[in-house]
Amino acid sequence: MLPLLILQLHMIQGESRFALLWTLVGPVVLLTLISSLYFLMGTHFVLGMDVPTFSLLGATTWIMFRQIIFRSSTSYISARGLLNLRGVTPLLCALVQSILYVTIYLAVFGILIGAGHYAGIISLPASWPAFMCMVATMGVAGAAIGLVFGAIATVWRFFLRLGTALERMLEIFSSVFFVSEQLPEQYRGYFLWPPFAHGMQLLRSVYFDSYHSSDASLTYYVLSLVVLVSIALGVERFARSNVQPV
Repeated sequence: MLPLLILQLHMIQGESRFALLWTLVGPVVLLTLISSLYFLMGTHFVLGMDVPTFSLLGATTWIMFRQIIFRSSTSYISARGLLNLRGVTPLLCALVQSILYVTIYLAVFGILIGAGHYAGIISLPASWPAFMCMVATMGVAGAAIGLVFGAIATVWRFFLRLGTALERMLEIFSSVFFVSEQLPEQYRGYFLWPPFAHGMQLLRSVYFDSYHSSDASLTYYVLSLVVLVSIALGVERFARSNVQPV
């Protein structure tokens, strides 16, 4: 895995500098958009969470999640050129991409939180280890979905275009822009069916001392991750034969 990881790092270095810079700029743009909407409504705190930090957590985590989904799925179906190397499989290529982007975005979080705290606009996490662990679990969820998307794309090449629309729909229902406790109680269930909504609210719960999600369930989130990973591995096993070395 390590040689493949090094190879992928070299490939990332070969990308345009703008693409690399966007890993920092993208979250800033989205958190600015989310924060601006709250500020225009005269809201500076969401259930005890300051709006800039609240927005940073939603924006950066979801951009990481999205990147992992599409980087790993693309890597899975494009692995044919690497399969001639000993020990390399499509699954390994997808996993390496996922690990790489979790690592990159943990670094992005560190930079943005540190710079934002220095500027006096971002608060620090109540627990760094718990926060990083929750970010990593969202990475696991992204890797599992990416594997499913990649496996489907081996038989239906245009699926990844549809996958973009599915990801956008999930974004609305996954507590990126708001948490379920902001909604009237009778409507909360409509926004709590995705496990990622629970993950995002649990992430904010471990970050802020002032917020503890009454709706998010750790049990539901963990069990959903286990089921999602199991489905991803099962689907990948059937799709593996569709990816042949060149």
